[in-house]
Amino acid sequence: MPHVGTSELIVCLGLLVPIGVVVLLVHLLNQAKASEATHKEEMVRLISTLPQESQTAFMISFTSQRKTPSTAVLLAVLLGGLGAHKFYLGQTGMGIMYLLFCWTGIPALVALIEAFTVTAQVNRINTEIAREAVGMLGGQPIYPRL
Repeated sequence: MPHVGTSELIVCLGLLVPIGVVVLLVHLLNQAKASEATHKEEMVRLISTLPQESQTAFMISFTSQRKTPSTAVLLAVLLGGLGAHKFYLGQTGMGIMYLLFCWTGIPALVALIEAFTVTAQVNRINTEIAREAVGMLGGQPIYPRL
């Protein structure tokens, strides 16, 4: 049986880690796209509560403020150790905490775990943005069913 040296093991791990990251990214991005499609249905319901003349104003306001789940996932996986996804989501305090402790590696690990839940956070933020816009334009915000 051939002996596997340390250098061969390091090379093998060096190849597996990037492949694992790519597979993880593809999986998380597919989840984000599926979730975004479901979230669009809720936006259509919210828009339908507005008068016709306010719907364009809603779309302009909403699209200028909305966050994209795919962007949040990419930032969490690739730059999460620096808190990039937190800054993107408007959570500046948490982003600064990630930056302050990035040298420990803990924020990178936490961000990798958060990559699995960041899509739900983005959808929650987008729903809040949409409800605020609907409220300002005179529509009736629809609250989720419990």
